[in-house]
Amino acid sequence: MARLAAHGVAEPAAYELVIELASLERDEARARLLARGLEPAAADDVLAATHCEPPPAYVVLTSAMIQAPSWRHLGSLDPRRALAVSTLRADGADAAVTELGRTFALPGPAARALVDRAAGLRTPSEIEEFVNPRLGYLVSTWLPCTVTDTGEWTCPVGRRIDAAGTVLEAITYRPDAPASSRLRLREQDSLRAVEPAALLIAGAAGIDEVSFPPSPDDRLGVLVDGSGRRVLVGPPYLLRSTFTQLMLLDGRYATAFEKTDDRTGFAGERVVTWRVRDRPAR
Repeated sequence: MARLAAHGVAEPAAYELVIELASLERDEARARLLARGLEPAAADDVLAATHCEPPPAYVVLTSAMIQAPSWRHLGSLDPRRALAVSTLRADGADAAVTELGRTFALPGPAARALVDRAAGLRTPSEIEEFVNPRLGYLVSTWLPCTVTDTGEWTCPVGRRIDAAGTVLEAITYRPDAPASSRLRLREQDSLRAVEPAALLIAGAAGIDEVSFPPSPDDRLGVLVDGSGRRVLVGPPYLLRSTFTQLMLLDGRYATAFEKTDDRTGFAGERVVTWRVRDRPAR
């Protein structure tokens, strides 16, 4: 980030760009930096930090992290939301929309929708949750599903999701029509079905994501494990995370990691060590 900032990339955009570069090979990353407006020498300076040849690296994860909020809090920072809040408060809504478009090339309607959401925040805790969500998995384990005569999966949850007492009773999912998947919510004496904020489907070849229209409530997404007939419920950013892939899908699609150890420790805590795979020189 410091090298990008030294070459004129604003801090919020630099944060997002570092994450993007991490998933690209060197040639692709260099092309992305040049397209972003960096001079060739500046791009090479950044690549010397992002695409160097690292020493052997290992990732150690434990099942106790499922309940720990600290790492989620660090990883959930949304620079777009942070910029929307700070610019809105300093210069107003129109300036925030303009700045989001300039910094992140965010289309006008999407920028306006984000600023409108930021404008509705009233307390410091609401702002904190908007910029740095702390919400973890709604339930810390996979939830089993049953299949009806019509082929629909019903996955009972039975957890309260807000202070008003709204309960997520169940998730319904159809393998033949994933876009019809719904969250069944009970509010006092009424029951309604709403679309999830995101639907990810772990299949034989990888994870596919079903698109839904933007929702004002983006807290609850669903990860479906087709082979196990089970679901995981949580915020979309967490369901898409490397942690979910390694610990809850057991590295099924994680080509960049090789499991080297998996054992159960004190009080049933599972501890797994992954070696980051060597890659050809980039």
